[in-house]
Amino acid sequence: MSPADSRQDLRRLLSGAHAVNANSQFTLRVAAELCPQETAGVPVIYYGASLPQGECASSPPPVPEPFVFCAARLAERKGLDILVMAFAALDPSLHLVLCGEDHSAGGLQRFTRGLGLQDRVHWLGQLPHDQVQALMRRCLFFVLPSRRESLGGAIIEAMQAGKAVVATRVGGVPELVQDGVEGLLVEAKDVSGLAAAMKRLYEDGELRQRLAAAALRASERFSWQRAVDDYLKIHDGHPARLRAPASATACVMWELGGDQTALALAGDIARGFKTRGRKLITCFLRSADEPFAARREGAVEYRLGLAPASRWRVLHHALVALQLSWIALKEGVGVWHFFSIRDLPLTGFLWFMRIDRIRPVVTLA
Repeated sequence: MSPADSRQDLRRLLSGAHAVNANSQFTLRVAAELCPQETAGVPVIYYGASLPQGECASSPPPVPEPFVFCAARLAERKGLDILVMAFAALDPSLHLVLCGEDHSAGGLQRFTRGLGLQDRVHWLGQLPHDQVQALMRRCLFFVLPSRRESLGGAIIEAMQAGKAVVATRVGGVPELVQDGVEGLLVEAKDVSGLAAAMKRLYEDGELRQRLAAAALRASERFSWQRAVDDYLKIHDGHPARLRAPASATACVMWELGGDQTALALAGDIARGFKTRGRKLITCFLRSADEPFAARREGAVEYRLGLAPASRWRVLHHALVALQLSWIALKEGVGVWHFFSIRDLPLTGFLWFMRIDRIRPVVTLA
């Protein structure tokens, strides 16, 4: 998909929307460069992450302490190769714990072994969310060395866990963390700068505690309860909702259904809708050989289209449009809320918009 096609599709999506919002000022600026007219006056609705109360339903794998923690997919954009190189300069008694889906085909593990850090760097794979949160509460501090980041949901969770943060000054991260207040910010791809920031936070316990306390206070600005309330205000003003107040809402996460970030977002929204007695349907793009319909977090969940490896792209788009039309009838959907998470072709959803004449709510994420 060419940049021109991507821009045109985004313009069609936004111009046909009932309302548009963004998850950060950074995301909004990026969209405004592509579609200035369609993003004029668009508000920012920050979301958050609510930590569970009480004990976890399951315990994470045992890890040596003390440790620094990073929860992120093992992908180039997350900068974990930079993190491992920077970590090599730290105290040998300190450990680094990583969790997230491996998008490197084992490359990061081989890179770690090549640096002789296999006994200090521990990759736990993709863990259940409650186990990730348990590790956040136990770590010395949280680190996210991303090369690119629209917001940084894992940072919000770490702040809500009362942890200081070391992160890169990219995307929406500076909207969450002030350098020297809630954490330490460094430039992306700066190995020595990242090492120095982690070393400083490891050796200065008083600084670590002060930043952690400030991070916990600042995290109150980021709440899924507040975000869901803001979404519902938009939904309640939608003509389809006014005509049928009891109709369902369908959240379309424009990401593969195996993506941990998209699943976490959908789960938080589902819990928010459930506490408000609203019916929610969630949709993802198909990531593997998965059932079309399932249930999670009390909400019906659908997987759309063909598997990513399929060469039949036109058939994939047509199938997405047909499935969405069927879901609208089957579930009695009034409002469609589209989360533009990933730069994937919008063709199937745009066909659905045109055929069924819907005006979605769009969140740029």
